[in-house]
Amino acid sequence: MTIRLKKWGKRERVSGHAIPRKHPEEDLQKLCVEFVRRCCPEVIAWHTPSENKFSGILRAILPPTTFYKIMGTITNKLKAMGFCEGILDYELHWKPAFSLFIEFKYGDNGLTEAQQATVDRLRELGHNVEVIYTYEDFVEILRFHGVPMRLLK
Repeated sequence: MTIRLKKWGKRERVSGHAIPRKHPEEDLQKLCVEFVRRCCPEVIAWHTPSENKFSGILRAILPPTTFYKIMGTITNKLKAMGFCEGILDYELHWKPAFSLFIEFKYGDNGLTEAQQATVDRLRELGHNVEVIYTYEDFVEILRFHGVPMRLLK
Protein backbone atom coordinates (compact mmCIF):
# COMPACT_ATOMS: atom_id res chain seq x y z
CA MET A 1 0.00 0.00 0.00
CA THR A 2 1.35 3.41 -0.93
CA ILE A 3 0.40 6.44 1.09
CA ARG A 4 0.97 9.73 -0.66
CA LEU A 5 1.05 12.87 1.41
CA LYS A 6 0.68 16.26 -0.19
CA LYS A 7 3.69 18.38 0.61
CA TRP A 8 3.09 22.02 1.35
CA GLY A 9 6.02 24.16 0.42
CA LYS A 10 6.96 27.74 1.13
CA ARG A 11 5.37 28.81 -2.15
CA GLU A 12 2.74 27.54 -4.55
CA ARG A 13 2.91 27.90 -8.31
CA VAL A 14 -0.04 29.50 -10.05
CA SER A 15 0.22 30.03 -13.79
CA GLY A 16 4.00 29.61 -13.55
CA HIS A 17 4.41 32.31 -10.87
CA ALA A 18 5.49 31.58 -7.31
CA ILE A 19 3.20 33.06 -4.68
CA PRO A 20 3.77 33.05 -0.92
CA ARG A 21 1.52 30.84 1.17
CA LYS A 22 -0.84 32.71 3.48
CA HIS A 23 -0.54 30.36 6.46
CA PRO A 24 2.67 28.30 6.17
CA GLU A 25 2.76 27.35 9.86
CA GLU A 26 -0.85 26.13 9.71
CA ASP A 27 -0.11 24.22 6.50
CA LEU A 28 2.90 22.53 8.13
CA GLN A 29 0.74 21.50 11.07
CA LYS A 30 -1.98 20.09 8.78
CA LEU A 31 0.59 18.03 6.89
CA CYS A 32 2.07 16.65 10.11
CA VAL A 33 -1.38 15.85 11.54
CA GLU A 34 -2.25 14.00 8.32
CA PHE A 35 0.96 11.96 8.66
CA VAL A 36 0.11 10.97 12.25
CA ARG A 37 -3.46 10.01 11.31
CA ARG A 38 -2.29 7.80 8.45
CA CYS A 39 0.95 6.37 9.76
CA CYS A 40 0.66 6.27 13.56
CA PRO A 41 -2.53 4.35 14.43
CA GLU A 42 -1.28 3.44 17.92
CA VAL A 43 -0.91 7.12 18.86
CA ILE A 44 -3.54 9.39 20.33
CA ALA A 45 -2.85 12.98 19.36
CA TRP A 46 -4.63 16.31 19.45
CA HIS A 47 -4.29 20.01 18.83
CA THR A 48 -5.23 22.48 21.57
CA PRO A 49 -6.36 25.72 19.93
CA SER A 50 -5.54 29.06 21.47
CA GLU A 51 -8.03 31.92 21.55
CA ASN A 52 -6.15 33.88 18.89
CA LYS A 53 -6.56 31.15 16.23
CA PHE A 54 -10.06 32.32 15.37
CA SER A 55 -9.75 36.01 16.29
CA GLY A 56 -8.77 36.93 12.70
CA ILE A 57 -12.07 35.58 11.38
CA LEU A 58 -14.09 37.45 14.00
CA ARG A 59 -12.09 40.64 13.42
CA ALA A 60 -12.91 40.48 9.69
CA ILE A 61 -16.67 40.17 10.17
CA LEU A 62 -17.42 42.21 13.30
CA PRO A 63 -17.24 45.92 14.10
CA PRO A 64 -14.30 46.72 16.45
CA THR A 65 -16.36 47.36 19.59
CA THR A 66 -18.27 44.10 19.16
CA PHE A 67 -15.07 42.20 18.38
CA TYR A 68 -13.30 43.32 21.57
CA LYS A 69 -16.37 42.62 23.70
CA ILE A 70 -16.74 39.09 22.29
CA MET A 71 -13.01 38.34 22.52
CA GLY A 72 -12.97 39.51 26.15
CA THR A 73 -15.88 37.22 26.97
CA ILE A 74 -14.32 34.27 25.14
CA THR A 75 -10.92 34.81 26.77
CA ASN A 76 -12.44 35.04 30.26
CA LYS A 77 -14.49 31.89 29.70
CA LEU A 78 -11.49 29.96 28.38
CA LYS A 79 -9.34 31.02 31.34
CA ALA A 80 -12.10 29.97 33.76
CA MET A 81 -12.14 26.57 32.03
CA GLY A 82 -8.38 26.11 32.48
CA PHE A 83 -6.87 27.71 29.38
CA CYS A 84 -3.42 29.18 29.91
CA GLU A 85 -1.09 31.06 27.61
CA GLY A 86 1.86 29.26 26.10
CA ILE A 87 0.12 25.94 25.43
CA LEU A 88 1.88 24.14 22.60
CA ASP A 89 0.21 23.20 19.30
CA TYR A 90 0.17 19.41 19.33
CA GLU A 91 0.38 16.52 21.80
CA LEU A 92 1.08 12.87 21.04
CA HIS A 93 0.72 10.00 23.52
CA TRP A 94 1.49 6.30 23.06
CA LYS A 95 2.20 3.15 25.07
CA PRO A 96 3.66 2.69 27.59
CA ALA A 97 2.92 6.20 28.89
CA PHE A 98 5.14 8.15 26.49
CA SER A 99 4.31 11.68 25.40
CA LEU A 100 5.61 14.29 22.99
CA PHE A 101 4.62 17.96 22.93
CA ILE A 102 5.19 19.88 19.69
CA GLU A 103 5.12 23.54 18.74
CA PHE A 104 5.02 24.27 15.01
CA LYS A 105 6.95 27.30 13.77
CA TYR A 106 7.84 28.68 10.37
CA GLY A 107 10.70 30.76 9.04
CA ASP A 108 12.32 32.94 11.68
CA ASN A 109 9.45 32.63 14.15
CA GLY A 110 10.49 31.61 17.63
CA LEU A 111 8.73 30.72 20.85
CA THR A 112 6.88 33.41 22.77
CA GLU A 113 7.88 33.99 26.39
CA ALA A 114 4.79 32.07 27.53
CA GLN A 115 5.60 29.17 25.21
CA GLN A 116 9.23 29.08 26.36
CA ALA A 117 8.03 28.94 29.98
CA THR A 118 5.73 26.04 29.08
CA VAL A 119 8.55 24.22 27.26
CA ASP A 120 10.87 24.68 30.25
CA ARG A 121 8.23 23.44 32.71
CA LEU A 122 7.30 20.40 30.61
CA ARG A 123 10.97 19.45 30.32
CA GLU A 124 11.40 19.88 34.10
CA LEU A 125 8.54 17.41 34.51
CA GLY A 126 10.33 14.93 32.24
CA HIS A 127 8.26 15.32 29.07
CA ASN A 128 9.63 15.35 25.53
CA VAL A 129 9.15 18.72 23.84
CA GLU A 130 10.16 19.74 20.32
CA VAL A 131 9.84 22.83 18.13
CA ILE A 132 9.28 21.83 14.50
CA TYR A 133 10.06 23.97 11.45
CA THR A 134 9.78 21.43 8.60
CA TYR A 135 7.88 18.27 7.70
CA GLU A 136 11.16 16.36 7.41
CA ASP A 137 12.15 17.44 10.94
CA PHE A 138 8.74 16.27 12.19
CA VAL A 139 9.12 12.75 10.79
CA GLU A 140 12.71 12.51 12.06
CA ILE A 141 11.65 13.68 15.55
CA LEU A 142 8.90 11.03 15.65
CA ARG A 143 11.48 8.35 14.79
CA PHE A 144 13.95 9.73 17.36
CA HIS A 145 11.35 9.56 20.14
CA GLY A 146 10.24 6.05 19.18
CA VAL A 147 6.72 6.93 18.08
CA PRO A 148 5.20 3.72 16.68
CA MET A 149 4.66 4.12 12.91
CA ARG A 150 3.56 2.07 9.96
CA LEU A 151 6.17 1.75 7.28
CA LEU A 152 5.53 3.76 4.14
CA LYS A 153 6.05 1.78 0.93
